[in-house]
Amino acid sequence: MTSAPALGLRALVRELISEIIPQLNLLTRPQRVVITDDEQLNGFVRRVVTTLDDPVTGPLLRSGQLCFQLDTAGNGAAAVSSPTAPAAEGQATDSIEIDKGVLTERIVARAITERARLVLGRTVVITPLAREQIRKSSVEVVRRP
Repeated sequence: MTSAPALGLRALVRELISEIIPQLNLLTRPQRVVITDDEQLNGFVRRVVTTLDDPVTGPLLRSGQLCFQLDTAGNGAAAVSSPTAPAAEGQATDSIEIDKGVLTERIVARAITERARLVLGRTVVITPLAREQIRKSSVEVVRRP
């Protein structure tokens, strides 16, 4: 029989792994960015600041391992908007969609920074810290049926 502290530690390790692994996948290709107006430019700057503040992606961006590519065609190629769900960078950032996985406090902090609402899939799990951060902020959370 496993003790309660061991179960809590296992849950924490699972959460950290599910949060870090997708972020490391950012290294596989440049993040495409569409900037056609001031709103998209401001959204991109907020995204860079959030990336720099992150303890995993900040050093990657500073070292040049994480890079961006300007999408001059304006077709809004997919870029990572959250660790679990891609979103088109060319669209206005009014929501962050997560179809499956875990909603963490980092994603909630990003939604606060970008003034975006969170659209969650039916099976998305919300961590206790994320739930607390949602309560303290004005982030709208919508769960899909």
